[in-house]
Amino acid sequence: MVSNQRVRLFMLCFCLVNNAVIAATEDENVERKPYIVYMGEATENSLVEAAENHHNLLMTVIGDESKARELKIYSYGKNINGFVARLFPHEAEKLSREEGVVSVFKNTQRQLHTTRSWDFLGLVESKYKRSVGIESNIIVGVLDTGIDVESPSFNDKGVGPPPAKWKGKCVTGNNFTRCNNKVIGAKYFHIQSEGLPDGEGDSAADHDGHGTHTSSTIAGVSVSSASLFGIANGTARGGVPSARIAAYKVCWDSGCTDMDMLAAFDEAISDGVDIISISIGGASLPFFEDPIAIGAFHAMKRGILTTCSAGNNGPGLFTVSNLAPWVMTVAANSLDRKFETVVKLGNGLTASGISLNGFNPRKKMYPLTSGSLASNLSAGGYGEPSTCEPGTLGEDKVMGKVVYCEAGREEGGNGGQGQDHVVRSLKGAGVIVQLLEPTDMATSTLIAGSYVFFEDATPMRIKGNEAELSYGSGQINPRRAIHPGLVYDITEDAYLRFLCKEGYNSTSIGLLTGDNSNNTTKKEYNCENIKRGLGSDGLNYPSLHKQVNSTEAKVSEVFYRTVTNVGYGPSTYVARVWAPKGLRVEVVPKVMSFERPKEKRNFKVVIDGVWDETMKGIVSASVEWDDSRGHLVRSPILLFRSDNDYR
Repeated sequence: MVSNQRVRLFMLCFCLVNNAVIAATEDENVERKPYIVYMGEATENSLVEAAENHHNLLMTVIGDESKARELKIYSYGKNINGFVARLFPHEAEKLSREEGVVSVFKNTQRQLHTTRSWDFLGLVESKYKRSVGIESNIIVGVLDTGIDVESPSFNDKGVGPPPAKWKGKCVTGNNFTRCNNKVIGAKYFHIQSEGLPDGEGDSAADHDGHGTHTSSTIAGVSVSSASLFGIANGTARGGVPSARIAAYKVCWDSGCTDMDMLAAFDEAISDGVDIISISIGGASLPFFEDPIAIGAFHAMKRGILTTCSAGNNGPGLFTVSNLAPWVMTVAANSLDRKFETVVKLGNGLTASGISLNGFNPRKKMYPLTSGSLASNLSAGGYGEPSTCEPGTLGEDKVMGKVVYCEAGREEGGNGGQGQDHVVRSLKGAGVIVQLLEPTDMATSTLIAGSYVFFEDATPMRIKGNEAELSYGSGQINPRRAIHPGLVYDITEDAYLRFLCKEGYNSTSIGLLTGDNSNNTTKKEYNCENIKRGLGSDGLNYPSLHKQVNSTEAKVSEVFYRTVTNVGYGPSTYVARVWAPKGLRVEVVPKVMSFERPKEKRNFKVVIDGVWDETMKGIVSASVEWDDSRGHLVRSPILLFRSDNDYR
């Protein structure tokens, strides 16, 4: 009996030791990766104290003080509480269970997403009255690839000093020597400095151009005679030309990392920006594992609006980036003109396509060849000549000819990127034309110069199941937005009720708000003690959407909303409903009357019906409130079933 017990004890010890050896072996084969340890709202402690607390927490998991200091990369602590450390997966998992930790997630790379745009939206500069004094007090923080202060869009002639509320800095560096009264601040973030090209990692200088482009679109001053090789000539300007810009460089040639963006948020909030603009995105993640959602929540708490791009993917469901409800997510739109180039083939056929072409041919016709025919691979070239990749074409085979290159597609991007490199490498010897799915080829061709084609913009006329996916809430109208009539107010508490309804636990939400901090005067946040968001979505949003159960034929949803009158004097709004056959949409009450500004009224939208085959997994409807005096407040409705894959 004793002998059997010894054998069992030995086998247990052997298994424990063996498992430890296996884990150690796995760790040796897995490189430590940067993880973000998010701990909610920053405490009232100093940055030094916060960093020390982060070190102590990390040490409890690593078990070695010097190793913990070596592995910790960065500490957040101005507005956001957390740190970045190099961890093994099992260490990250263990840290996620520690008290005071909201989430632990791997640091990932995210991607970057006309002169006439503002006129097209109704903001014709000569037709609206601007308040330069108010505009110049607005500070927009742009998280992007940096900025080129020398661009004419950021000329500060006649611009006064920065607003007194500005607390940020201008961090100079390589190829970036100054800010001005237009670009009042600049910082750069690359927590892990290794792997960058020489000179790129030590300043906010824009080596890509994306950040300069987005900043000028937001707040660039008027620049006359702006064009692309003479195409679309006009005056370029931003939406708010007198606003100030603070640039936060978070994107590099390698991409935009989560930890850098979170650090930029932490700084921008403290610097005193009024709006944060981000044209960056990635995969949709839970809110507490998304650095943009996390940073934007802390910005929202301080009255700062975060606006984000919806991404470059789609169309279809599950392709939109930046989904947090406290973020204003903006999708791309069409425009009332096209850039076209006409190609005339030797057999008399012509074709036109979207193209930016700034030259006119010196001769009537040119010989036509293709990338495949002009290949120099036999001379040791590497790549795909059919798509005219750099280094694949022979100079003697393309000299004086037009080269047809196949489109080539890249996942999540634009096929044909890099073909400008071919032109440079061949020193202008040949002209490269990209045609999509040509139906005919000829021995010679003529390329006419590009021109701008204007056409009338049309109202939203698409009706059907996927209508709301086609245009969502519709094109923004900046001039009418000044006097919207009704608004849907929303507060931090409303977002917290929404998070409770979505299943986030009280401890995490408390850390997010700071209510679970060591401050004994604060009460611990508890989802069970608050009134959760009502209705199918629990959120006071203009749009109404719901993913419904795929196994049930009957549709039954209720949405509760509260609107605030921001019009002048008494007004009465009447509800109008558009819904497809088979779906009943009822608004209760159908009429809302207001006696004075700032009055609030509640209403609910009841939706019921039977899901049939004609609905194809998606149903669109809408509710409009009309006061017959120019105010039309529209709410899109979208229901979709979970058993469909639209990607």
